[in-house]
This record gives sequence, C-alpha cells and structure tokens, in this order.
Amino acid sequence: MFSGYFFRLVVCEIFNLYIAFVFSFYLGILPIYLPKRHSINSLLEDDFDLEMDIFKINNSIPTLIKMRSLALLLCAIFYLPICTAYSQSLEEKPDLKFQRIYEGLVNNRISTIAQDHLGFIWVGTSSGLHKYDGLNFRIYSTPTDSTGFSSNYIGAIFEDSKKRLWVGTGDGVARYNRQSDDFTKILIPFDATSDTGEGDLVNTILEDEDGVIWISSVSSGLFFFDPDKQVFESYKVKGLGPINAIVADIGDIMWIATIRNGLAKLNTSNGELEYFRHASDNPASISSDHLKSIAIDLDGNLWVASLNNGLNRLVVDQGKISFQRYLHEPGNPHSLFNNSIYNLYVDPKGNLWTCNENGGLHLYNKEADGFYRYLHDSKIPTSLSHNSIWNIFQDNQDRYWVGTAQSGINLADPYASKFEHYYNNSLNSESLNNNIIRDFLENEEGDIWIATDGGGLNYFDRSGDVFKHFENDPNDPTSLASNAVISLNKNEDGQLWVGTWGGGINILLDEEKGIFTSFTSWIQNTTYPIQHVFDVHFDENYIWIAAFNEGLYRYDSNSGELVLFKHDENNPNSISSNQPLRIFEDSKSNIWIGSQAGLSVIESSDKKAGIFKSYQPAGINSQSIPSNSIRQIYEDSNHIIWIATERGLARYIPESDNFISFDKNDGLPVNEICSIVEDDKGYLWIGTIKGIVKFDPVDVDFTTFDKFDGLQGDEFSRYSVLKTQKGELLFGGMNGFNLFDPEQLNTNPYAPPVYITDFRLFNQSVDFREADSPLQKDITVTDSVVLSYKQNVFTFEFKALNYTHPEENQFAYILEGFEEDWNYVGSQRNATYTNLSPGTYLFRVKASNNDGVWNETGTSLVLIVTPPFWKTAWFIALSTLLVIGLLILAYNWRVRAIKAQNLQLENTVKERTTMLNHANLELKNHINEKDKLLSIIAHDLRNPFSSIIGYMELLEEEYEDTGNTEHLENIQYLLNVSRNTHNLLENLLNWAVKETKLFEIKAEVIQVCELIETASAMVASQADYKKIKLDKSCSENIFVLADQNMILTVMRNLISNAIKFSNHNAKIEILVLEKLGEVIISVRDHGTGMDEAMLKGIFSKSNHQKRGTLGEVGTGLGLVLCQEIIEKHEGEIWVASRLGEGSTFSFSLKSYVDNELEVKSLG
Repeated sequence: MFSGYFFRLVVCEIFNLYIAFVFSFYLGILPIYLPKRHSINSLLEDDFDLEMDIFKINNSIPTLIKMRSLALLLCAIFYLPICTAYSQSLEEKPDLKFQRIYEGLVNNRISTIAQDHLGFIWVGTSSGLHKYDGLNFRIYSTPTDSTGFSSNYIGAIFEDSKKRLWVGTGDGVARYNRQSDDFTKILIPFDATSDTGEGDLVNTILEDEDGVIWISSVSSGLFFFDPDKQVFESYKVKGLGPINAIVADIGDIMWIATIRNGLAKLNTSNGELEYFRHASDNPASISSDHLKSIAIDLDGNLWVASLNNGLNRLVVDQGKISFQRYLHEPGNPHSLFNNSIYNLYVDPKGNLWTCNENGGLHLYNKEADGFYRYLHDSKIPTSLSHNSIWNIFQDNQDRYWVGTAQSGINLADPYASKFEHYYNNSLNSESLNNNIIRDFLENEEGDIWIATDGGGLNYFDRSGDVFKHFENDPNDPTSLASNAVISLNKNEDGQLWVGTWGGGINILLDEEKGIFTSFTSWIQNTTYPIQHVFDVHFDENYIWIAAFNEGLYRYDSNSGELVLFKHDENNPNSISSNQPLRIFEDSKSNIWIGSQAGLSVIESSDKKAGIFKSYQPAGINSQSIPSNSIRQIYEDSNHIIWIATERGLARYIPESDNFISFDKNDGLPVNEICSIVEDDKGYLWIGTIKGIVKFDPVDVDFTTFDKFDGLQGDEFSRYSVLKTQKGELLFGGMNGFNLFDPEQLNTNPYAPPVYITDFRLFNQSVDFREADSPLQKDITVTDSVVLSYKQNVFTFEFKALNYTHPEENQFAYILEGFEEDWNYVGSQRNATYTNLSPGTYLFRVKASNNDGVWNETGTSLVLIVTPPFWKTAWFIALSTLLVIGLLILAYNWRVRAIKAQNLQLENTVKERTTMLNHANLELKNHINEKDKLLSIIAHDLRNPFSSIIGYMELLEEEYEDTGNTEHLENIQYLLNVSRNTHNLLENLLNWAVKETKLFEIKAEVIQVCELIETASAMVASQADYKKIKLDKSCSENIFVLADQNMILTVMRNLISNAIKFSNHNAKIEILVLEKLGEVIISVRDHGTGMDEAMLKGIFSKSNHQKRGTLGEVGTGLGLVLCQEIIEKHEGEIWVASRLGEGSTFSFSLKSYVDNELEVKSLG
C-alpha cells in the first residue's frame, strides 16, 4: 500500500487511460493493450511499474495522444473538485497557539502528562514527578519521597476508574495516597536487566474492560495487578522481548508494540499470541519491527508507530489483515514531516495525534486522510518551542499539553488568547516593522494599510500574512517623506493619502514602486508649511486638513483656494484650537473637529463661511463635554455621536445640545478613552489606556479585556481603530495591533474547582505528620480542623484549577459563624483569622476563572476552636455541682437562722398587731367623725340654701305680679347667686365624697333624653336669668348603663358652665348621638371660649378660675369631678374651643341596647 497523496495521482492517471480507451473505441481506433502481468489491483500494488507502463503506452501509440489530451481535460473537470475539496479540507487547520511552561520544572524533558479527577495536572520527567495547579509545581522525587519510588525517571501516569493514580517509574510502580500526599511502592518481579538502555522503566499503565490494571516494562514484559496480594504479577509470554507500549482492545485482546518483534496480538484469557512482522517484499506489511507506540481510535482503528518508519493503520478486509502506511512524502505538506514517531495519542474527542522526534506534532485528518503539521517556527512566537515532541494530553477543558524533549511543556489553550496579536518580530523580515501603531486603512481587497510612528507605512497582505514596508529614503525624493506616519485616508479615486509628522501629506502614486508626491507639490503651495498632519477628510466640495500647531486647512479642489482657520480669542465663532487632531463628518454633513483644546463643529450650511461652534468643559456642569482633549469622534448606526476624551466617553444629545458622560463610576476601567468603533451588533468597542472595553449602550454595561486576554498591551493609541469589510476590528497600540472578530471571541466557560492547598499556624505551614498537628491528613482532602484557643492566628491558602491565565482567577471567602458577608479579595489566595472565640465555624471559599465565571459552590471546611479548660463543659459541670453543694449548705444554715428569726418576728408581729389594731380603731373613729361632718354640712348647709332659694323664688313670683321691675331684677340676681352657690356646694360635697373613697358607681339603665331633661330643669332658673335658650336634640331610644346621680352631676356642671360663660340671649345646644356602640353627649355654647393655654389644664384643679360673663366664680372642682366620673364609667371627656367663639364639651358612654330591662324613670 502507498500513501493517500500518491494514490490520488495514480487514480487520476488511470482515469486518463479509461477516458482515452473509451474515446478510441467509439472513434474506431484499435484498443491498446495492457501488459498481461498488470491488472488494476496489481497496478495499485506497484505504483512505480504503473508509471512506467503509462509512459510506454503514451509513447507507443501516437494515435492516442489527442485522445489523452482530451481525457486530461475531462479528468481535470472531474478531478479538480476532488482535489480542491481535499485541499480545502486540509486548509482548515485548527489554529493552535502554544505558550511555554517551564519555570518550576526540575527537568525540561517531559516524558508523560496526565490529569486526575480533581483537575490537577501531573507531569513526568526524567528527574521526578510534578503536580501542577496552574501556578506552582509540587515536586515528588527521591530522596524527598523515598517511600514511594527510588527512581526519578517517570515513564507513565494513569488514573483508573476507581480514581487511583498510578505512576510508572524507572524501577517499578507507585500508587498515590491522596490522604497523605505521598506514594506507596508496589512490588514488581522484574527479570534481568535489559539491554535497551532503559532498564525496568514502566512505559505503559492501563485498565482493561474488566477493570484489571496492566503495565508494561521495557525489559521485563507484561504485568497485571493482583488486588488481593497488592502486587503486580508477571504475565509470562515466551519470546515476546522488550516492550515499548501496549493497548487493550475488546474481548481480552492486548496489542503489544515490541522493540524487535513487531506487533503482537495477545489474548490474555488463553495466552494465544500472534505476531505481525515487517516483510521487505510486502508493502502491505507493517513498516518496521521496531515499534514505539500504539493506539486505538474511537472508530476502533489500530494505529502503530515505528521509531524510524512512520505510521501504520491496521486494515481488515474480508478477514485479511494488512497495514496502510503513512510516511513522509517530499513536497506533500500534508504527509508526516518525518518518519520518527515517538508517541501516539487519541484525545477524548477522537482525534489522533502523532508526536515525532525532531518532526513536530501532527493531527490526523480522517476525511482527507492526511495530517496537519505543527512545527517550531522562529518567526512565530506562538509555534511549538521545540520539534522533538514526546507526548501530548488533552485536559477536561480542551487544552492540549504538549511535552517536549528539551523545552518543557507547550500549552495550547483555546481560551488563552481572544485576540490575534501582530507585532514586530526581529527574526521575521516580513513582519510588522514597528510596534507603535497610529492609524489603519482597508483597501478594496481587504488588505490593511498601517501607519506606524517610526516605521513608516506598512501594507498588511492578509492572504500571505506578510507585511510590506514603505519607509523614508533620504536619497530618494519620491519615497515617503517621514517615517512618523500618523494618519491614513483615501480620496474618492481610492488614492492613498498619508499624513506624517514633519513630512506633511504624502500621496501614493505607484504602490509597486513606492512612489509618493507631497500635497504641497500637488497643489503648488508655497504659502503654508502643512507639516504635522493628523487627519485629512474629503467631502463633496473640499479637502479638510488637520495640521498640528497650524490649524485647520480647507482646500477647494475646483478653485484651488487654500484657506487656514486658526483660533482667535476675540472671535467666538473661530475654531477651538490650533492643534486639531481628528476631522469627522456626520450623517448630516456637519464637520466635527477634535483638538487638544476642545471640540468644534461646522454645520453643513456654514462650511463655506467657516463658522465654528465650540464645546468646552464647564466645571461642575455635568452636561458639558468632560474634557477638552479630544481623541476621536464617531457616529454609530443609530446616528448617535460619541466623543472619546481624556476624561471619559461622551454622548452628544442634539435636542439639548449637551452631553452625557460615562467614566469609571459607570464601569469603565479608566477615564482616558483613546478610540471608538461599533461592531455589527451595535456594541461599541472602546480603546483605553487600560485595555479594550465592550460597551452595550442600551443596558450601559461594560466588559473589559486586558493584556491577559491576548491584547498587545493595556495602552492603545488615540483614534487607532478600524472595522473591516468582514466586521473584524483592529486596535493599535504601543506594542503592535490586535485583530479580532467580535462575534467569535472565545470565552472560558468553565467554573474552576477550588481547593484549600495549605494551612498555616502563626505563618508556618502545618504538616499533618508532625506530633500534635491539628491536621490528620493532607489539607486538600481535610473536611474539618480542630484548634485550641491558643492557636489563635491561622491562615488558609486556596487555589482554583483554571489553567487559562490562572493569575487572573478571582476569589471570595467567608467564615460562617463569624462573618455575615463574603469577602471578595480579587486574586488574593489566602485568608487569615485571629483571636476567634471558641465555637464551631464553617470556612467557605469560591472562585471564578479568568473570564469571571464563578464556581459558587466552591469548597468548605469545618473549623472548631476549643475553649480553655475553664470554659469546657466538664469544668462548668463540676463547678456547677460545687456551687450547688455550697448553696445547699448555705440554704440549710439560712433555714436554721430564719427559724430563729421567725420566732423573734412572731413576738414582734404580735406586738405590732396590737398596735395596728389600736391605730385602726382610731382611724375608724376619725372617719366616723368625718362622715358626721359631711352629714352636718349636707344637712346644715344645703337645707338653708334650699330654703333661701325657695324664699327667693316666692319673692320673684310676687314681684312679677306687681310689675316692680327694679326689685324684680335684684331678687332674680340674688336667686341666681344662691343657685350658683348651691351648685358650688354640691360639687364640693361630691369631691369630698370622692376623696374619702366613698365614690362608688351604682349603675342602672337610664334613658338619656330623660336625663338631659332632668339636668336642664335643674339649671333652668340660671338660664332664664340670662335669657339663654337651651336647645336639646336627643332620640328617645338611646340608653346608657350608668350611675344616675353621677351623670346628672356631669350634665349639670357642663350646662351650668355653658350658661356661666354665655352672654344674654344666647343659645346653648345639647346634642346626643349614638355612634359605633357609644353615646356621645355634647354641650355647646357660643360664649367667651378659651385659648390654648387654658385648654391644656381644663380638667385639672386650679387656684385661678375664669369668671363668667356676669362675674360668676367657681371652685375649680366641677370639671375635675366630671372627668373622674366619666373615667369611672370607662368613657372619655374632651373639649373643643376657640377664644371668642365658644366651647363644646363632649363625653362618651357605652350604649345600652337591651330595651327589655326596666328603665329607671327620672321624673
């Protein structure tokens, strides 16, 4: 068999013959003969003889020449699409960018790489084993780990289905103990020393479909693990010889790559052995007996690699086994680079990789039956660092770890670089020649013109990925005038205009020859210097030129007029500065000019007149432009004008002619904005001096990218930005430029696992092996820690296993039971606590990857701080028992003392009781005397006043009949004074009764209307004297349960007070309402009223009483008595009054609704 590449050539020639034969037959030409020893199958087996026979045929039959030419044409029509498809399929080479990892390795010869289920990367070298967490290597080697293995040569690393990690070394196998972070050596019955130079190196460890662990050793053959004996037993195979690799197939089949005996097929259940050897006379045999590696892909194909004779794929056709060879083919870039294959690897996605000695890395393309090559290229820093590749491994997040023979690890991380970076490579003359990028311009073919500050003009041929340089040649006046190129533009004819510092405008006349002419020569200008040109803009009538330190030029192409606009402090309509940087024409044909000292605009109607409107920052005015240093002006697809300034991003609001600003407070990483461009989805991309920002103007959301994402650096140049015809974006900076498609940015989607990796007490790492250590096992697998109260300064260290820019991982931690909120600490990877109170806590830590994807679960550890002995439960219990005992003793002593004291007290009590009885008797006598006094007052004072009032009433009637008005008035006056005095006496008696605790309610059902009538009758003569009308409003169906005499006293007092403070001929309103189960009775007068000061103390006893309208006085006890009575009835009393307008006194009583009870008549 031969390679796929040459096979296609053969097929094409055969097709030529077939077409020629058919045409000759139909045209009557005698058919040509093929030599009898050849058939189509035999031709396919001997490509050299086939070519010779084709040559003979083509030269021996002249008649066929024309037919063959026609056949070739048809062959091209038929075969070209096949060849094109083949070429295209191979051109889609996966883009792998490699970064070198070598710091921390004890040896750069990488023999094997693997990953455990926790996510740690294990690396084997010829000088020891390494565990990698993305930042540091933990090294396991002799004599530091003498219990695990005595050889530092690591040949294989494998984690089985039970999550046990096995390591093959130069003298056996070691199994990792995760609890103690060390290794246990497993015994192997090795045979005599091998003559291969690698001794007893274990080169393969695998697990078959039955879960049996197998290993192969270079010198000692094949072994399997006996779990009962915990040793490896030898699997005896006679004559097998040294082994380089093994692979397990289904059905107890083991394929073995031997060093001398070719490929062996072993049935491990019955010991049957079959060899496949190289035969020099059989191209379908395996290419060599010295085999180096072996693998089975996901389709079940067996691949076998030889150290010097390429790659073989086992083919089974109708039960017959043959091998298809893949060899290096000169001139075929899709063949192997060389035939020295060191290792084979099938990644989890089914891709087959070959690791070649001095031949780089190869990826097999199954569809095209060819290979992609990955080689070291000094011109490409992201290529492999070395061409001798010993192994490759794909981790659980799609990164490829490539082990080299001399240069450490090469990591191909799909998430490491989001942006293509172009910069000056001193080893590549066709790279960018200067890293300071000032401007871009795309031509119609999609290639890019690049302005560099110091390297002249660069032309980026994207198809060839090369740069052509146009630089100043002092000896050539037609060359570029200055290497400091600061702007690029093209006119309506597509001609390139190059703005330079010190060399003015250079117009490219001949790209092939690099011929330029100056703008001043082009227009024959001798008036103006036009030296430092930052921008050129072409509108339909003018060419506008921004010349630094000169001003803004306007050139009229039709008239040839060149006008310079300069800043004039006395002219508010002049340009804002003589240092213009950018010129921009918006969709309304307005010209915007950004300068070092402000923003100016010329409206479309003012272009000819040259009238400018300027914008400057206005201090505290937040709606002014934030800075006068303008970097770029841009209009998005929604016709919104955006301004890049030194102090933030500004959005122009045309309706109000002002600005909205965005700065660090809104989410920008820094206020200094350099450039703006919009992508196809409406997002703005902003270049700053701290990375690139993706801005969503709708949600006002900012996403920042920095140098860790693959940017040329953090600082970008002002206005150095471009959007290509394909929607790609370019940003230029101080270290080259970045090119990327914003829709294809590769974000790391994986939330990293988090582990606690170290525990320190008083800043010293704790070793669980030490005596009195608070750790019982390695901290990585520890779930709880117990500390004494003296161990009061401790630190947790933690890491997140994200290998994409691990220094950008973010962390947060919390100690539950001590803290309520998470501590977000950025990239800090430790947490320290001091002087915790005794108790149980839960330490939790979580992390995010470099793109901010958080593992919210994280990891946790229970922390127990034990108290001092005097705070322990046993001490507290013992102390409690002691205290209880002492209390019992004290209690018994106290009881005895109390009994003695009680006896003494009993005698004292008897004596005091006698004295108390005597005092009570005297008090009762005093009360009786007081009662007698009250009775005397009630009888001897009230009766005379009653007689006087009666006598005066008789006199009143008598004089009414006589008509003696003068005497009648005097008598009525005396009658009124007597009644008032009587009322005062009644209040005084009632108050005295209350004060002597004889104030008891005798409740009965009262009809309120009758009570109002009775009370009104009691004060009728008082009202008549002042000719006051009592207006009563009351429903007959309103009842209350109250003390009749007490409520009458309240009503009499309230009505009497209303009369006292009313003028002659006034009206007093008495209103009764029933509301929400209460009866509210109000007495309203229209008299003198009260001010605020009097209202505050209206229901309190006072020595100063207000006189009535006729000078009436009172004791000041009436309203106090009323309040006491109403509160006794669980009601309320209140007053509303205005000075000069009168007062309204109201009180409430509970309504009584049971009308079947006997109602007390007041008549």
